[in-house]
Amino acid sequence: MFLPPNSNLILGHALRNQQGMASSLMGAIRNVGMVIGVAAFETVASMTIYQEGQTTAIHEISSPEILTMAFHNVMLLGVLFCIIAVILSASARDAEDKSDQEIAGI
Repeated sequence: MFLPPNSNLILGHALRNQQGMASSLMGAIRNVGMVIGVAAFETVASMTIYQEGQTTAIHEISSPEILTMAFHNVMLLGVLFCIIAVILSASARDAEDKSDQEIAGI
């Protein structure tokens, strides 16, 4: 839902001879984001399970409450990432609007 219009906007601003490089850079950034997300998920889930006294692998945990708590903490981390992304997006838009006004002489 987000990627096609975002990709279209970015590639629309790239020079014709640099669109391939821009597309590959977007793909690399997307993959890095997925890797960071999986690593953050595993880190938070493992820390939660370990703090509850479990030292076995996730598939060997017998208590669903511990897994539920781990997923809850992971989702809280996801919400925190989303809030940070919204704040950064809003501040970038404000900076862009100010630079557009300066160019227009307003």
